[in-house]
This record gives sequence, structure tokens and C-alpha cells, in this order.
Amino acid sequence: MGEDNRNQGTGTNGNMMLVHCRKRELKALVEELDDLSQVGTGFHLLLYGITAKANDGFLLLAWDKPVPESFYQKLRRDEGITDYLVYEAPTPRSV
Repeated sequence: MGEDNRNQGTGTNGNMMLVHCRKRELKALVEELDDLSQVGTGFHLLLYGITAKANDGFLLLAWDKPVPESFYQKLRRDEGITDYLVYEAPTPRSV
């Protein structure tokens, strides 16, 4: 069996990021990230909203290039962001 690379962020393209935040911070984060995405930072805001059970905010980002370390630092510093997850987008498999 080969090496298990799940959750390792090994891909250079096609990375997705799910960001969790406090509900009260969601609107400000959406506006900030929407502005950032317009200046060629390499990501697109695909979806955002409120989770059904915990009633927290979430944002789904798609990255066209590797996530810069400065963005990770921003996520760690921002107290309104409670967690985040980076994963490689699945690719269609041949049947």
C-alpha cells in the first residue's frame, strides 16, 4: 500500500480552504476577502454562510496557486477566525 497523503496539502494547484469564523465576523471577512481576491492573490471566494448546528460562519475558498504563508499567518492572528482546513480538491476519476 502506498503512502497516504490525505490532508497533507501536497498539491500545488486545486487547493481548497474552509474557514470557520464567529458569526458576527462573517460579513467583515467576506468583504475583506472579496477585496483581496480582486487584486490577484490567487483565490476565489466560492461560498459563505452560517452552519446549521453551531450557528458559526464559514467561507469556502478555491486557490489557483499555493496558499502563501502570509495568508496562514493572517488566519492564525485573526481572533474572529476559529479554525481552518486546507485540502486538495478532488479530481474526476476515469470510469
